[in-house]
Formats: sequence, C-alpha cells, structure tokens
Amino acid sequence: NRNMWKDTLLVFSSDNGGYVRDANPCIKDTRYDGATVSLNGEAGESNFQLRGGKYTNFEGAVRAAAFVSGGMIPENVRNSPVEGIIHIADWYATFCHLAGVDPADSRAEANGLPPVDSLNIWELISSVFSKPPRAEVFLDS
Repeated sequence: NRNMWKDTLLVFSSDNGGYVRDANPCIKDTRYDGATVSLNGEAGESNFQLRGGKYTNFEGAVRAAAFVSGGMIPENVRNSPVEGIIHIADWYATFCHLAGVDPADSRAEANGLPPVDSLNIWELISSVFSKPPRAEVFLDS
C-alpha cells in the first residue's frame, strides 16, 4: 500500500454540452429492442432542460458536468456541490497552484502574447464558504 490516494486529485470535466443534431433519417432497429438509430451516424444528444448544445452559446452548450474526488479534497467538503462559474482553462492555474508552479508563461509574454487566462479555483472547490473567482465567461458567437 503506497497511500497515494491522499495526494490525489481526480478531475472529470466535460468541455461542452451534448451535440444536438437532427437524427433523421432514422430507423427502428430490431437488433437493439427497437431503439432508434441514425443512418448518417450523427444522432443527437439531449441537454434537456437546457436550451441548445455543442456549437451554440446557450446553456445546453456551456453548462457541463464535472466532478472532483481524491484525498486532497478536505473531508468537510466531500460530496458537496460547488456553485460557481468554472472554465475548463481554470484547471491549468489550479494544477499549477497545487504543484507549486507559477502558471505565467514569460516566454509567451516576451513575444507579445496575452497572459494565461486561467484562474486558480482551488479555494472554491476546497472550501465551504469560498467565493468563485470567476464572475463571467466570454462567449463568442
């Protein structure tokens, strides 16, 4: 037993909502208990009760499932929901923080590139009373 779980942070995060597409033409396939299958290979997903899906700016596209687990999560917040806006890019700054590394990219900045757009969300996911560091996410249409 190496006792590695106590130093583990397991993150599962989707990057977007389901792909919503018209599944026509469809057929009833008797091989799978009459399930509807798409002939064109582009069957859609349901993001019900949210509007829209992947490739849109509606909530069905930008609200996605995520969870974290592991021994690094304090016991008092385990199995608790987190309310707040988190962008998938925020995991970069968070992992850097946990590893004790500066997330800034000095070579990129020296070449005129913008700074890394990632916020450390560790306080949000490890504390019961933390305020989300991100108030909004820019959506491009």
